[in-house]
Amino acid sequence: MDIDEELAISIIQVGKDQTATRFLKALDDELQSAGAKFGIVDTVRIEDMEDMSLTEVLMKAIGD
Repeated sequence: MDIDEELAISIIQVGKDQTATRFLKALDDELQSAGAKFGIVDTVRIEDMEDMSLTEVLMKAIGD
């Protein structure tokens, strides 16, 4: 990959498992500090999507 816009991964967490939440947050926030060239992962909990449209969720994923 040459630019981060080439790939985006959006993960929606369903459920309230705190271990999963921490893992997904690490994917979202710590990929580059772990050595990845780009931070291409965006995560959101299903509860946080209640007031968002699918378009808003997708725009958040590619706009971060």
